[in-house]
Amino acid sequence: MKKLFVSLLALVAATVSANDSGYATYGNMLIPFVSTDIAVDKEVLTIRLTDEGKTYIDVDYTFINRSSKEKTILMGFEADPGYPGVMDITDNGHPEIYDFTVMMNGSRITPKTSVVLLDENENVIDRKPINVKEYVYQDFRRLVKKGNEENYEAESWGYAFVYSFNATFKPGENHIRHTYNYQNGAGVMENYYLTYKLSPAARWAGGSIRDFTLRITAPNTAKHFFLETEFVQKQNPKIVSGVAKFRDKSKKYDYEDSPVTHFYKEISMRNATLEWHLTNYSPKKELEIRSADGFYANFYDEKATSPTSYYDRSCGIYWLWMNQENYNAQQRRLIRNLPYASRGYVFKDAGLKKHFNSLWWYMPDPSYKATSTSDFTEREHELISTYKK
Repeated sequence: MKKLFVSLLALVAATVSANDSGYATYGNMLIPFVSTDIAVDKEVLTIRLTDEGKTYIDVDYTFINRSSKEKTILMGFEADPGYPGVMDITDNGHPEIYDFTVMMNGSRITPKTSVVLLDENENVIDRKPINVKEYVYQDFRRLVKKGNEENYEAESWGYAFVYSFNATFKPGENHIRHTYNYQNGAGVMENYYLTYKLSPAARWAGGSIRDFTLRITAPNTAKHFFLETEFVQKQNPKIVSGVAKFRDKSKKYDYEDSPVTHFYKEISMRNATLEWHLTNYSPKKELEIRSADGFYANFYDEKATSPTSYYDRSCGIYWLWMNQENYNAQQRRLIRNLPYASRGYVFKDAGLKKHFNSLWWYMPDPSYKATSTSDFTEREHELISTYKK
């Protein structure tokens, strides 16, 4: 059976050890669970980034039923348990997906939630829900039947949380909107990351989206991250509001002893909304957003020798928190001024001005006067206290 894909993505923030990371699930579009001639006419995918470790997703679809009759199909999504997995298995839906809503043509739909088993290729074995009381979590996203724990290697299964509902499409245009929020995923060197699978658009009739809009917004904050998917190399975003800058970057990695080049769009945005727009879009690669510390710290960019090469208001980069004793007085001064630079403060001190003007992500704002720190995050207050004189 072909794998059922997830329509929602959610990544859980984890308590990260020295060599680990955590996420709750990753996913993709809302899809049909059966063959259909319903097509996606428009999709507006909005990703809202925050300082609270949460990401908000809002997807607005326009579907076309070209038949003269109503059609009802089974659709929905399945949610991967993430890493290292969900230990408290229930059939009440994924525990890291919050405030999920589905509206179709103005009416709310409540999906049915269940848990299903996956085969060794992570394909759904059967849509029939399991009785969760008969299974226990083993480890690394695997379930085993109670009483059979000792035979774990021979008889264990992957699992997924399934959300399903019957959707009735009237002739012509139909509108579906779904929203939710989740705790971001995190890694040792990455403040946050998320993957949103776009390629399952092929499950709808025609295999493409006639009118696709990706909208990334960061209200009341500043974000510096890398975006990876095929279309970001073809066009720069439109700045709808706020201030932002972007540039193309590439990085070579050794994968199984062979060099692989990844292409990214590097983005710095403050209180901004960015949009990409494509027509007749048949996605082949997925959307990935990764905080820039992973590029500048974990991948050891030779040109990024400064501990201020990257900054995020919600969490200082690994360098800032782990190497405190290695910084001299001037470096400590630069670090404790990062929250001000993030807001665009125009420095009067010649040394500070020269340094921050040299940082790619810095966007000066002459109107910002820094008369109050009331909008600083808890982590920013901690940073200033840690690197005080």
